Amino acid sequence: MPVVGIPTERLRSLLGTEVSRDELITHLGHLGCDVEGYTELTRVGCARCETVYEMTESEEIPPLCDACGADLREDYRELPSLEVVRMELLAVRPDMFDPGGLARVLRGYLSVELGAPEYEVGPMAARLTIDPAVRRPESFRPHIACAVIENVQLDTDTLKILMKLQENLHWAIGRDRKHASIGVYDMDTVESELVYTVEDPETFRFAPLGAAGTGDEHAVCLREILEEHPKGVAYAHLLKDHARYPMLKDKNGRVLSMPPIINSEDTKVTISSQKLFVDVTGLGRRVVDRTLNIMVSSLLENLPEAKLRGVEMLGPNDGEERITPDFSMQEMTVLPENAARTLGIEVSQESALELLRRMRHNAEPQGADRVVVQVPAYRNDILHEIDLTEDLAIAYGYHRITPTLVPTFTVGTERREQVLADKMRTALCGLGFQEVMTLVLTSPEIHNDALGRARQENVELSSCCSTSVVSVLKSVACSSTSSFPMLRPSTSFRLR
Repeated sequence: MPVVGIPTERLRSLLGTEVSRDELITHLGHLGCDVEGYTELTRVGCARCETVYEMTESEEIPPLCDACGADLREDYRELPSLEVVRMELLAVRPDMFDPGGLARVLRGYLSVELGAPEYEVGPMAARLTIDPAVRRPESFRPHIACAVIENVQLDTDTLKILMKLQENLHWAIGRDRKHASIGVYDMDTVESELVYTVEDPETFRFAPLGAAGTGDEHAVCLREILEEHPKGVAYAHLLKDHARYPMLKDKNGRVLSMPPIINSEDTKVTISSQKLFVDVTGLGRRVVDRTLNIMVSSLLENLPEAKLRGVEMLGPNDGEERITPDFSMQEMTVLPENAARTLGIEVSQESALELLRRMRHNAEPQGADRVVVQVPAYRNDILHEIDLTEDLAIAYGYHRITPTLVPTFTVGTERREQVLADKMRTALCGLGFQEVMTLVLTSPEIHNDALGRARQENVELSSCCSTSVVSVLKSVACSSTSSFPMLRPSTSFRLR
């Protein structure tokens, strides 16, 4: 699993309560995180594209920037070192990949805040028109969802958090950008009327992120980006079968990105950016929407003063017009009795309500034996009641469950059918037959005729061979009828 470094001071400042260094490690372990411990990172920034690189004591500065290809041995700037807590990414919980999202979970676990957080989506700030061409086989990447975040105040650390969160989500939920890819842009550089369309890879040009400058003089064609740009080379396989490539532009033709490959240099985010436009494109609506919800909600947790506004989506996005992001919660039902049976602990309706609220769900009683749960829109891992049972166990604490031995011990023995099968195999091998442990016995009627295929030359059992086998099987069966009353001497066998 990839390892992520969470800035220690930022995480503790977002918790809303005092937690010691040792306690923090303990709590993270109880949440299921595989924690390596604290470490000090050396940091440098690419002078061309501002990508930040973090190295431990045993690591060296990479020779080239993987975002823009610049030579980092000469073209970089030193940044202050940073203490982080290093842990493996918990792939099923992408909402915990950054300080803000992790602090949100810890605040619930520590009972600082209970229930699902609310993210208010303000008035529409942009409109995006979806070209039907993105649904055609030659340019297929049909789904897109967007958001605008205003009143943003970035520094080097928060900009790095944003970039790392983007790449980690590409890995965990986007399956290395195949199912979903994220773009983040400076909204002040584009118009609020945008279009998601396709372009010819041989003739359409723009300046990709990391280019020496902006404008037509630094623009290259889309095919050249896939062949020469570091990100293009890395992800060219995602577009190799396309005749036309997806493009996100504003109404004046200024390019935001070529999903899922690279953003444009014209719209890149810098420390001075105050308004962000976020988009997610992909192959399925659910994964696109969940990825956007995780990205946006985590940014709001990391930037408490920021404000979220919606984007109106116009066009063939599942045949409807809608506003994104959509933070509607998923409603499910939990039976505490089932949870108690699964976990081996006592779970009452009252305790289930408390534990689920600590895991940042909304939970209300229903009748005397049920709990209605509203799952936050950024939780991608809750698909079944058993997933909520797991959350109950985490909130209760696996370390609090007393280990006990199973109440019944048994000794394994062979099944009676297996004993008979072994006798049959021994008898047949003694007669000179060869045992073949593959599924080779079939018939021309089943193997060819039923599938509408022409019959082929195959090895077939002769009638005398079949008769001999049946005779042996009957003999073995007769000697075993006391133990196997279902096999009588009159039992018939048929080999196809």
